[in-house]
Amino acid sequence: MNGLPTNPHVLLVSCGKTAGSEYAKSSVTKKHNRTYGIQLYEREDVQKKTFTKWVNSQLVKTGKKPVDDLFSDLCDGRKLLELLEGLAGRELVRLERGFTRVHSFNNVNRALQILQKNNVELVNIGAADIVDGNHKLILGLIWSIILHWQVKDVMKDVMAGLQQTNSEKILLSWVRQNTRQYPQVNVVNFSSSWNDGLAFNALIHSHRPELFEWSSLEKKVSAIDRLEHAFNKAEQHLGIERLLDPEGKRPTVIEFYHCDKCRRAENVEI
Repeated sequence: MNGLPTNPHVLLVSCGKTAGSEYAKSSVTKKHNRTYGIQLYEREDVQKKTFTKWVNSQLVKTGKKPVDDLFSDLCDGRKLLELLEGLAGRELVRLERGFTRVHSFNNVNRALQILQKNNVELVNIGAADIVDGNHKLILGLIWSIILHWQVKDVMKDVMAGLQQTNSEKILLSWVRQNTRQYPQVNVVNFSSSWNDGLAFNALIHSHRPELFEWSSLEKKVSAIDRLEHAFNKAEQHLGIERLLDPEGKRPTVIEFYHCDKCRRAENVEI
């Protein structure tokens, strides 16, 4: 994610009218804070939608009811435990069926203990954060689960060979390796590098060049059109479920790596 934008500086020379200067500075700062607040809300909303789709795609595999609201439906720990049991492929612990805050704490604590036993990184995430519906930390928890079960598990052989444990760096290296023949594509992160849609299309084209002509893709002016093109091709020809709208990125990149057809077609040295 991008860091905090630098606050704008207001420089007014107005014959010593300090009050006017302070008012102008305050107005600009408030406008900036409102704009940044909107950006944060939009980013959180995109992450929430993307992670909700991923969680539900895992729950449906075991016949469990999907979540409607990621922030409220995980609070009692039940869905969280169901998710972990589905990922582990076996029953892990007995759920507490009560509906009090104590029951919720106990279920969430059991889920967190399971994650810790599986060496899932939990940075400053406690049971109270999940029970109380802390948006930022719930998103962080789900991303840690995705990293562990869908990135580290899939990429463990590569990571072991490189003696590298940072799965995001490995995933980024894999993307760069597979898109280096496309001069218009320069992936340096999991945010802005994907906005124009070229990177997703380059990943598909590098593995399945027969699916479309790269020159025709370049003629598409709209970034949304390019993203739609990539997601449609991935779903139709690679069996990669469409987990997100064109705004989201990382889980789909993981699915590209995980795709058996892609894996069989590649011989990658990172």
